[in-house]
Amino acid sequence: MRWITEEHYQETMRDEVEPYLDARRESGYDERVPGERIYYEHFRADNPKAVVIISHGFTESVRKFGETAWYMLQNGYEVWGFDHRGHGRSFRPNSNPYVVHAVRFEDYVLDLVHLTETKVKPASGSLPLYLYCHSMGGCIGAWTIEDYPELFRKAVLSSPMLGLSFGKIPVPVMYAAASLKGIGEKKKEPLNPVTSFQKEPDFENSCDSSECRYLYYFGKRLADEKLQMTAPSIGWGKESVKACARVTSKRKTAQIRIPVLVCQAGNDTIVRNDSQELFVSRVPGCEFYRVPGRKHELYMSDDKALVPYWERVFAFLDRALMAQALKHPFPPTWDENSEVLILGSFPSVKSREMAYFYGHPQNRFWKVMAALFGEAAPQTVEERRSFLLRNHVAAWDVISSCTIVGSSDCSIREASGNDIRPILNGAPIRKIFCNGRKAAELYGRHIQPVTGIEAVCLPSTSPANAAWSLERLTAAWRQILE
Repeated sequence: MRWITEEHYQETMRDEVEPYLDARRESGYDERVPGERIYYEHFRADNPKAVVIISHGFTESVRKFGETAWYMLQNGYEVWGFDHRGHGRSFRPNSNPYVVHAVRFEDYVLDLVHLTETKVKPASGSLPLYLYCHSMGGCIGAWTIEDYPELFRKAVLSSPMLGLSFGKIPVPVMYAAASLKGIGEKKKEPLNPVTSFQKEPDFENSCDSSECRYLYYFGKRLADEKLQMTAPSIGWGKESVKACARVTSKRKTAQIRIPVLVCQAGNDTIVRNDSQELFVSRVPGCEFYRVPGRKHELYMSDDKALVPYWERVFAFLDRALMAQALKHPFPPTWDENSEVLILGSFPSVKSREMAYFYGHPQNRFWKVMAALFGEAAPQTVEERRSFLLRNHVAAWDVISSCTIVGSSDCSIREASGNDIRPILNGAPIRKIFCNGRKAAELYGRHIQPVTGIEAVCLPSTSPANAAWSLERLTAAWRQILE
């Protein structure tokens, strides 16, 4: 993979990337609501392996993602992007060209779904569809994969707007103030004072960590008044606060069924990182990648951070999606002295290779158990089996057979539950625990109706649950000792 570096960046974009994209670009409009046209661009790839739809952030445009589209095309992905309503060349629900207004946040979602169904899918045949979303586009993407779980196969949420940052002002206070101020047509007025697009560059106060990338797109904005959106309306602020609360709720995150990668900027002052971490903790199998010391727009970072970022994104997108029909490959661990039963969902690839529970080296299960029982973490299969029996712990998984893509719990389909009654009848089990929300969900569906016993859901020890530190996991798991 060839990366566009900061050295001679402007020249490379102008002389190589832009002509390449121009030769492959098809543009047009989609119209879900009569009179409200949504502008889109489609970039054709040679022999594509999948299709990526780009959902941009607040005050942005598809035109900002030229470098991103170039990387996608070079890596074999067909690309679609569009300007969200109120942005770029799309329908504007207010007359002030510098203010982005939203009547309903859900309109963004419905536009995305309509474009995908009417334009992207007919042109893509059987190719899998992926989402790449930034900031506000991440909130739109999260809402979409929650309410339309079969539409996309994977989603990357980069610095997603899952909680807004208003500095020292609490969100409820800001929302209440906007509610009082924004009544009727006043909802279209700017949330913050704004007169026009500022025509002097201000990299220091920008969302970017690469000055040359910032200046390149700033030049595009100077030359095109359709790219000069600057501020939110009162209505946009209110709708966005409600949308963030909605997509991070337990009820909605539980509806996600596809692999998700959340990328977080360590020095983000635009959106709330704690809201991203809450979302990650609630989405089964969600992967998490943090870029320390970088600002909000990760795709506009300096080369040192940008290359590893894209390598992580493409590693996630390129991972094989072929589902396998599998049976659980090894038996439970228990004896007549077992007192607690811990259930996972289904063995990961590493666990299947090792033929024992929690085989991935980054899974924290064995470290948590070692901390709880005051022992060194066991390493071999025999050491781990002996450790569990010595401490009166039984281990098993909820699922006996299923179809699964790699290690992704989110991809589990056609599942059958294990029969845990022999363990319950042969050992004095006082409580059943599930390792993670997916295991608990599957337990409730496949085993609890048979046993009539409710299980306690513990936070997942999976490396995908990176938002939980080892210390926090150990504290939460301490209840197995009670």
